[in-house]
Amino acid sequence: MTQAMLAGREALFLRDVAGAGPEEPQNVSYSYWPVFYLNGDPTVISNVPLPLSGVQFSVLMRGVGELRASMQLADPEIRAMNPWEKCVPRKTGIMVVRTVTRDDGYREHTIPFGGILWQAPVDPETGRMNLVCQTVESLWARRLITGPPPVGQRDSSGNLYPGVSWTQVDQFQIVRDLLNPAIWSQLGVISGQFPAWINVEGPGGNSGVLRDMSYKRGSETSLLQAHQDRSKIINGYEWYTSHRVLAGNDAYNAGSFRVQYVAGYPRLGRSYSGGQNVPTFTYRTDGRGNVRTIKPAYNSQNVSNVVWGTGSGFDDDALRVLAKYPMDWTYGFLLTEARFSNPDVSVQSTLQDQTNARLIQSYANEQYLESLTVRGDLFPYFDSYAIGDDCLVDTDDWTWPDRPDGSRGATYITRIMGYRVTPPEGDQSETVEILTAGREEA
Repeated sequence: MTQAMLAGREALFLRDVAGAGPEEPQNVSYSYWPVFYLNGDPTVISNVPLPLSGVQFSVLMRGVGELRASMQLADPEIRAMNPWEKCVPRKTGIMVVRTVTRDDGYREHTIPFGGILWQAPVDPETGRMNLVCQTVESLWARRLITGPPPVGQRDSSGNLYPGVSWTQVDQFQIVRDLLNPAIWSQLGVISGQFPAWINVEGPGGNSGVLRDMSYKRGSETSLLQAHQDRSKIINGYEWYTSHRVLAGNDAYNAGSFRVQYVAGYPRLGRSYSGGQNVPTFTYRTDGRGNVRTIKPAYNSQNVSNVVWGTGSGFDDDALRVLAKYPMDWTYGFLLTEARFSNPDVSVQSTLQDQTNARLIQSYANEQYLESLTVRGDLFPYFDSYAIGDDCLVDTDDWTWPDRPDGSRGATYITRIMGYRVTPPEGDQSETVEILTAGREEA
């Protein structure tokens, strides 16, 4: 607990940080492919990509990423594509493909975002269709854990149908089960019918951590909440979703894609303390460095050194636990309290783990780098780091006190928890807002 608190509070000073590398822009382009989900996988429904403008998209650890963009419906070429058929909320989506063209002409394609279209309002004055897509987690937020088929609470004899439970099961197996609606939904998947579900490839192997967990039939817990709660406990794991090519030679020429649940235990990404090579981002007040803007945060409003946890049950019969860090009071900090509730938890140890995690997370969110904005086409390139990676952020900004030698600044060790990308358009280069440790959105 103490190490997590210190990591959230204090910057770590380092010496002799490596330089940011040569300023050699990548030749970057983006394409946006409309897809639908009739067979459970994102399947391309156009021979040419959509000509989107004003694009910005994000991907987050344990959260819902989002894409916003628009199309000019007055353009004859766009009208000829019949965008009204290809952009249908709740039915279609968009796959983003990033292409880097090397000096020898070879093209490398990656898939930084894929999402379901939820909104497509049009503006008669401008003639534009505005699109809002969100990653597969947005569908999980709209699905409820109700128990396996058949529909109903009791059978014809009045016996209660079972819910969903695991006893001493590896936590990665629980993840895989929560990606199968036949296990947790009364609606299930009916053979021969459109499943109305997006297939997700679960994590391979096991974490070695066994868990007890149950959801009563009809508990109606959000599937997204379940995935988040299961991972955000002591000795839990980290995750986000991505895509791979399912059919096709590469991402640009793919016919279909498969969603992947990328999990890491005990964490994702490269570790600086483990001696792995991690990216360095440098901010200089004189304009040098590869960081355009840096956004620190120091906010204690949500820090709680006491958290009261409540689980299943009602009133005096409810399961209750307490998490606290009394050393804070010894150091002179005020006592601050908060509540944590998860009515689906009936095991005291599980509730204690989740309440402890809530307390630790509040410390981690007190002082941290909220984000930094960099050029994605300059070293370290956008395709060279991933969610979960440690990174070094070296700054000499004026918010730091002077050292005895007259210098100032610090080098943070932080982590990449997500990113928000603005693709190149016109004379504007690709920019990436990197969301660092302590930042989490859903």
